[in-house]
Amino acid sequence: MFKGRISLAIVAPVIILSLAAAIFVALMASRPGTLPLTAEKPEWPVTVQTATPGDYAPLTTLFGRTESPSETRLIATISADIQQVPVRDGNEVAQGQLLVQLDDTETRLMLAQRKAEYAEAQAQLQNETIRYRNDQDALALEENLLTLAKQEWKRAQRLQKNQLTAQTRTDETRQNVVRQTLVLEQRRLAVAEHTARQAELTARVAKAKALRGLASQNLRHSRITAPFRARVTRVTAAPGGHAQPGDSLVELYELDTLEVRAPVPNRHLPAIRAALSNQQPLTASVLPSSGTPSNSGRLPLVRLSGSVKAGSVDAIFQLPPHDNTYALGEVLKLELQLPPLHNVLALPPEAVYDSERIYRVEDQQLRTVAVQRLGVTRDAQSRERMLVRAPGLSPDELILTTQLPHAIDGLKVSIVR
Repeated sequence: MFKGRISLAIVAPVIILSLAAAIFVALMASRPGTLPLTAEKPEWPVTVQTATPGDYAPLTTLFGRTESPSETRLIATISADIQQVPVRDGNEVAQGQLLVQLDDTETRLMLAQRKAEYAEAQAQLQNETIRYRNDQDALALEENLLTLAKQEWKRAQRLQKNQLTAQTRTDETRQNVVRQTLVLEQRRLAVAEHTARQAELTARVAKAKALRGLASQNLRHSRITAPFRARVTRVTAAPGGHAQPGDSLVELYELDTLEVRAPVPNRHLPAIRAALSNQQPLTASVLPSSGTPSNSGRLPLVRLSGSVKAGSVDAIFQLPPHDNTYALGEVLKLELQLPPLHNVLALPPEAVYDSERIYRVEDQQLRTVAVQRLGVTRDAQSRERMLVRAPGLSPDELILTTQLPHAIDGLKVSIVR
């Protein structure tokens, strides 16, 4: 009996544990099933722009240097002492303003001498005219005297033939005829030489007049003045010095013809030449250090240089007249507006990825669109815009304008209005 109680004490706990395990398994098997978890894709907030193709003028940046086609060097043309130099480097001078005054004592004396020589030559020419009229009048008288002398000689011959006069008388009348004939020939020669003498004296007058003009010009050259409104770049003359013909005195350039010469890459030349041939104006803005075009006005492109240098051709821009902002030789950064391109898109720089693609937004997902980058332009607020041509994009489609770090085809986005 004692042995049966011990077996029951050992088996009872095993039976209880087995029942509990069976109940736990039954409960686990009968619990309701759970749905599997799915990860949702995040939506990136983005901004978009409607595709609106249009005509836009691309911009290109150039670096040019100011120059003047009227840059000149004034030299001395006479030998004289330097009396005054009232200008210095950097001075702005008006047209006709005195720059250098040379001693004009010698040139004034020479001018007085040349004036006297001219007056003398004119007087000689007038005397020749009077002499010619007198010779013409005297020629008629000499002819009459010769006629009378011949008549007297004939009477003397008749009287001698009738022995009514002496041979001496006949010889005297014959001498009178010969003498008067000689006088008449000399008078005729004087009349005939009038044309040659008049030409000689006329040439003498012209020579004296030219020498007088040269002396007058030398006197004017003793006063060196500004040929136009200009800025002085160098003064080499000094009071007390002596100037020889050919010596440099002052260097200056005209302010109203200041230009900017900037090399243009060859890839832009066909469009620029076509625009100039069609008389289509092209202009450029001066870019200060801030990079934003200044408000000092646009510079018109007036011509292209005639030679190619280092793969480019120089474009010449005209600075505004009476603009004293820039000095000769100053380097300027320009932004040239090229002829407009047709049917292109102007997008913010953030919309273009790797300069070769953009993304359109379709059903809140990104779709890649290949583009051709054509340049940059600026909008009405001077903001930079990229010019691209997208053959695979239709008008009015939505273009992504947010720069996403991991933009890929199919990325889910939400448009922020």
